[in-house]
Amino acid sequence: MYYLKKIIDYCYNEGYKPVLVTLPMTEELLSLFSKEFKADFYQNCNDVLIDYQGLVYLDYSSQEKFSGNLNYFKDADHLNTDGANIFSKQLFTDLGNIGILSYR
Repeated sequence: MYYLKKIIDYCYNEGYKPVLVTLPMTEELLSLFSKEFKADFYQNCNDVLIDYQGLVYLDYSSQEKFSGNLNYFKDADHLNTDGANIFSKQLFTDLGNIGILSYR
């Protein structure tokens, strides 16, 4: 958490708008995380979001579009080329929809 906050502080100080993103994972990998681990992870995310008002967090970890499609992964938590291309388009669209990114 210390280093994450240092990176966020650096971004804010340099005029960048950081966005926290949890990348897609397979359902199989997600099922291995305990409820306690998930609760701790999301509590840490909430704590950071409270400390940095306006910070955006996008969670794709269990988005069915990705997690349920093994054809998008080369292993449990790394997208293959097809998956990465589809995810990138989704991420760019979402960043555009919330006003962080504009592209053509």
